[in-house]
Amino acid sequence: MKKKTHEYWMTRAIVEARKAVTDNVEKLDKSIVSAEGKEILQRMKERRVAFLQSQEKVIAAALGGKREEGVAELLTTTRKLQADYLGAAKELLVYQTRLM
Repeated sequence: MKKKTHEYWMTRAIVEARKAVTDNVEKLDKSIVSAEGKEILQRMKERRVAFLQSQEKVIAAALGGKREEGVAELLTTTRKLQADYLGAAKELLVYQTRLM
């Protein structure tokens, strides 16, 4: 039996986390009814896609032994896209809180 590597467990954890987030976004999609809420959610989803695309580049570089390329992508692109995505998530949270 082949021993599972750190890369295997790292990749598996990322896939599982992404699935959990996707499931939660789908729940939000079904529960948000206002036009403004749907607009904010759409913005968050678009920013998530951009972040995930950049994250994929970082992962591919890491798994491909291209550490410097991965670090460059992470520091120049991924972190900003992550901040944009989290900012949109916060915007949705603030909006939803205002409705309560």
